[in-house]
Amino acid sequence: MSLRVFNNIGVGYNVYDQFGALLQDPSTSIKNIPFVANDNISAFQVVTSNGKIANSSNVAHKNKIIGISLTDVLIGFSGTAIGFGIIQNSAWTWTIGDKIFLNGTSLSITAPATGFSLLIATAIAIDTLDIIMQPSILL
Repeated sequence: MSLRVFNNIGVGYNVYDQFGALLQDPSTSIKNIPFVANDNISAFQVVTSNGKIANSSNVAHKNKIIGISLTDVLIGFSGTAIGFGIIQNSAWTWTIGDKIFLNGTSLSITAPATGFSLLIATAIAIDTLDIIMQPSILL
């Protein structure tokens, strides 16, 4: 599995951090967000601000999503999540243009039916996502 993170070359992104602020400047340092794992986190899992594996079925996670973990992180250790920008995983097989949601604890082209819906990214290549997290919607 290969991992590449690119600088966000777009402008005008509206990234909602889950600490309550709307970030409109893609040059801010919130792109790479540190966290301490409270679960064993696998690379490319969506994580919360308190280091849990994000789950769209758990409404307590609704406003706590910070991004996608860049590496495997064991409980108690520090990791980094990417909150916006471009991320690549050679194991992904998306279709260009797919909208990627958090569905349960997984990334999916299918939005969840219960809990909350969160659009995480858009596929820009078979193995590459542009993270553009939108506000969560309670279902």
